[in-house]
Amino acid sequence: MTSSTLTFTSQFQSHTTEFLHLQPISLPEVVGTAQVKVKFLAAPVNVLDLVVLAGKYPVKPQTKYDQALVPGYEGVGVVIEVGGLVTALRIGEHVLPKDHGLGTWRTHTVVDADKLVRIPTPSNPVFASLLKMGYTPAYLLLQNMQYLKAGDWVIQNTATGMIAQAVIQFARLQGVRTVNIMRDRKDFDVVRSRLLALSADMVLSESQLEALVQVQPLSHTRRIVLAIDSVFGSSGSRIANQLVQGGTYVSLGFLGGGGEVKLDVNEGLLFYKAVEFKGFRTSRELAGWSQEERSDLWAWMLKLYNKGQLKAPEVEIMHWGSPAQAQDGEELEKKLLDVVEKTANRVVGMPKQIFVFEQ
Repeated sequence: MTSSTLTFTSQFQSHTTEFLHLQPISLPEVVGTAQVKVKFLAAPVNVLDLVVLAGKYPVKPQTKYDQALVPGYEGVGVVIEVGGLVTALRIGEHVLPKDHGLGTWRTHTVVDADKLVRIPTPSNPVFASLLKMGYTPAYLLLQNMQYLKAGDWVIQNTATGMIAQAVIQFARLQGVRTVNIMRDRKDFDVVRSRLLALSADMVLSESQLEALVQVQPLSHTRRIVLAIDSVFGSSGSRIANQLVQGGTYVSLGFLGGGGEVKLDVNEGLLFYKAVEFKGFRTSRELAGWSQEERSDLWAWMLKLYNKGQLKAPEVEIMHWGSPAQAQDGEELEKKLLDVVEKTANRVVGMPKQIFVFEQ
């Protein structure tokens, strides 16, 4: 069996793929009694993966090959061999990683069966590969961060991101409305129409929001109880200030610069509005979920997708084949690393990058 993996040996210093390499892997002919052999079908390149490559994410990669770490925290695969004592999984069943750190940027793996979660056969493996870190965070943000009632409003920035688009769709299913903020861009009207088609209730650019709130906060006419901030800094401050009394601000990421950028937490938010400030990590929110509970959640999401109630984001696919010769391996490595660099140097509105493994 021809297999390959991306690995890295150290956190990068100058550029994202500095220590990232493609190498062939040898899989055992016979899996352990409690193990399964999995062929990966699709694996996204997420911003979180870049944080992992920088050595700055608290959950470290759990898999090594020749002492090098295997990146990739999300993906979907199919079981192609099972150990003699494995009863929870069967050949041909599809699986997602149970926890962060499994290492999905590889064609195949042999892994303990209890590190995987069974899902129904997906009609679209690319969509299934996005469930764990795209749609699950969106669901948990609306379920765990603030008690939401029909008619409540959520405000979020980076509205074109995968999680934000999923928030729009899950909010619609709950009767919750959304204000969605995105960067100023030339194709604003086109993107706004696309978000409205997903059931966004209000779409504004950063400059439009800034102009509107100089007249009056959006919360004067909307019950905005949850703010989801993926930027921090001035953008995060603006959406925090739209919350009603007792609302919740959630920090989801730091696209605006993280520690170098400050959030304006003023007296009005803390004292008069009593806004609660929280940080969100998917791994922490899922920590108490059993394999069965995760399986049920992801099966439900796949059912929603099949019924047209959840839609996949725009994606760009990189086909990961099996290099037959050394020169093919060098060419494939360059193409794979270019995809990672493209995500690191992403421009506004760039589609999600996905590795799709040859069948």
